[in-house]
Amino acid sequence: MTTKIAISQKTPGVYQQNRLQEIFRQIETQWNGGSANLEFLQSGTGAIPRTVQNKLREVEISANDFATLAEAFTAASGKTLKLPAGTYNFDPSGGITTMDFILRGDGKQATKLVITGNGDLFQRSSNSVLEHLTIDMQGATYSGHACSFATNAHYQEDIDVEITNVASGKQALLFAVDGGSEFTSLGCIYYTLTTAGTGAAVKVNGTDTQAIPRKFFGTGSAGCTLFDFGGCNNFYANGFYSNGLIFGAAATHVMLNNMRIGASGGAVTVKGASHHLSGISAVAITNQAIDSIINVQAPSWGITDSGTGNAILLNGVSYTPTWTGAVSNPSIGDGTLNGRFSRDGNLVHVIIDCTMGSTTTFGSGQWFFSLPQLDDSTINQVCGSGEANAATNTAVAIFNVRVEAGAQKVSMRYVTAGAAANVGSAAPGAWTTSDTLRFSCSYYCA
Repeated sequence: MTTKIAISQKTPGVYQQNRLQEIFRQIETQWNGGSANLEFLQSGTGAIPRTVQNKLREVEISANDFATLAEAFTAASGKTLKLPAGTYNFDPSGGITTMDFILRGDGKQATKLVITGNGDLFQRSSNSVLEHLTIDMQGATYSGHACSFATNAHYQEDIDVEITNVASGKQALLFAVDGGSEFTSLGCIYYTLTTAGTGAAVKVNGTDTQAIPRKFFGTGSAGCTLFDFGGCNNFYANGFYSNGLIFGAAATHVMLNNMRIGASGGAVTVKGASHHLSGISAVAITNQAIDSIINVQAPSWGITDSGTGNAILLNGVSYTPTWTGAVSNPSIGDGTLNGRFSRDGNLVHVIIDCTMGSTTTFGSGQWFFSLPQLDDSTINQVCGSGEANAATNTAVAIFNVRVEAGAQKVSMRYVTAGAAANVGSAAPGAWTTSDTLRFSCSYYCA
């Protein structure tokens, strides 16, 4: 109801006073009825009057409107619940809260939800959102997952959120099979007390049956293992730190970019298929996956590739070749034997430099040097060339390098007196201190 007051200066004084009293009585009647009786009219053509109560209930509600946080969570269904700056204690032991609302704080450092009991906190429904707050699970005292995502729940978001101190063996985010499709995390931190390398703050619990994109951007781990990919199908992360990573054998399409992997999580074993890992500053990686692309930027860390169909990118990785003989093995002693390699997809480039020392022994028979990656045994590969200076440069040979198919090693052959000969313990001459053998080669790995 809208009351209009129109008073003419020509109206007699007594009549004017009575009319004002009548208007004030009408306003008092409406006001005593509360916001359910007061009307709101939006500006603009076509606007219709609504009660103030109806209008106010459209906007976010506040935890300060309720006696307990549990009551606020219940009332927030389908709405936005504001947690103004401050610390809020909550005991989840009465049962997991279905989160079908937006929970918004005033920032990670301003709004803190502190858990004071055992039990899982939130079961995330579709379209639920966490924004601008910290959830402290107090995992040293209480045990429970922070957020779980059921199979049929999708399109959730975390924005500027920290979920910390999750109990050992529990997760900040736990995705059921096919749960959390199109989940997005922006600028968040997830931390579990689980020992790095044995479990993670974020986990896919099972094997997805279809493509379920889950996306993380600028994510922090505060030092724990961040991701256990389980049997995920489509998992994206860009710009993060994690102590170790955990892959399930059924994981597919894990796409990681610009990451640093800390050593306390142990070496990373990549499993599954069709992954793309790029821009990695990492510990050693063992790749058991197939049909994947892996690019490690730091040259001091290598990749052991035991999978198939993989495109690995490595730059300037040092390794120590194994030096063997056909009859008995040589030993480098106080000499030097160095190797360095790069890998571009399935093509490996190798340089080996061997300088004999005073205690070097030369074994007997033809020599072989190990390769850093297993060769493709389906093709015969004459892959490089080199120079051997034996007997203090009195015997010099320019030789070809040949891959010994399927043996992950190379041999060297040269021509002398019109016949082929193998570089070895007595060829191209007797070896002594300061003699050198150097070569480079390129070959296709398995």
